[in-house]
Amino acid sequence: MKFAGGPFNRKNRPSKPYPEFPLFPHAAGVWAKKIRGRFVYFGPWDDPDAALEKYLKQKDFLHAGQLPPPEADSVTLDELANRFLASKLLASEACEITKRQYFDYRRDCKRLLEILGRKRPVESLQPADFGRLRTALGKGRNATTLANIVIRIRSVFRWGERTMLLSRQPNYGGEFSRPSARALRKALSGNGSKCLTADEILALLDASESHMNLHAMILLGINAALGNTDCAELRLDHIDLKAGVLAFPRPKTGVQRRAMLWPQTVKAIRKAVRLNKTNSPPKKLSDRVFVTRRKEPYMHMTEKGTVVDSIGLQFRRLLVSCGIERRGIGFYALRHTFRTVADETKDFPAIDLVMGHIASDSGAPFAAEMGARYRGRIGDDRLRVIADHVGGWLFG
Repeated sequence: MKFAGGPFNRKNRPSKPYPEFPLFPHAAGVWAKKIRGRFVYFGPWDDPDAALEKYLKQKDFLHAGQLPPPEADSVTLDELANRFLASKLLASEACEITKRQYFDYRRDCKRLLEILGRKRPVESLQPADFGRLRTALGKGRNATTLANIVIRIRSVFRWGERTMLLSRQPNYGGEFSRPSARALRKALSGNGSKCLTADEILALLDASESHMNLHAMILLGINAALGNTDCAELRLDHIDLKAGVLAFPRPKTGVQRRAMLWPQTVKAIRKAVRLNKTNSPPKKLSDRVFVTRRKEPYMHMTEKGTVVDSIGLQFRRLLVSCGIERRGIGFYALRHTFRTVADETKDFPAIDLVMGHIASDSGAPFAAEMGARYRGRIGDDRLRVIADHVGGWLFG
């Protein structure tokens, strides 16, 4: 259809190609239709056939209030990342993955877009692009961290293929693989021991007496193998303070776990709970065991998408003040230490229940999982033996 004066000249707005044509010429110079209360645009005035074809492909989705899928060969990295993160956000809200996992996906998607370009079509990616991406991601990071980032970014493309957003995954060409097993072993050995000594933990407990929340968290870390996210997500209904029992599925995996608490741990938790009630946290946090002085969860995401781990930050400052700071040591070192000391009891299925791991009857993962299914129960007397052993190691 030909017309003079250009598409943005209202006086030269074209007429419909035929009366039944479902679109109208919008003043912006495109063919459009009002669907569910908003205007949707399908193409320029000078190509009504292409605009009609696009409308016919998308109309069922649009009239149903759904976002139509893009053409497979036109999907950009920005489009892929946004849809992937929307899916993971729903999974996080449904407790299928932890908030921390969602934050990690979001951070790595941002890195992917910054390095390769937001509007880069996925179909145009070549092995050389992934080589450049891996080189950029590896700067300043050890092999273990790089391996985790590579796994998460590759999962974005696998998700795109699985959901048929992409016709296939890109050709990595061997340029975007995880670091070798040898490099991972060297990175782990280079970090040194991730365990704390009994004297170091006692020093941390003494130094944190005035910080009731952190003091209780340290005890939970060495008594019940709780990590940062575990403490941040711990609720009042996860603990029976009268019986001294913790029953708390891991936020990361949903695997059930159970632990016997020491009297020192119960006493510290009671103090922390009283403190947090005095601070009057908002209703959505009223069932949390630990809430910050700012009435926020100990782990949350800022408006800029940055993850705030107040537990890790406070524990790091405590390590420095006690002169214990060394590479590879953080709050998670308490969990490593618990496992190392508890293994001396040789009751590995019971230890795995405290850790929230699938019981390890043998070296074969499938056999271990089947053993956990057939095992009726692990008595609290076995868990008490483990708690007493670790407590004896720590307190003498």
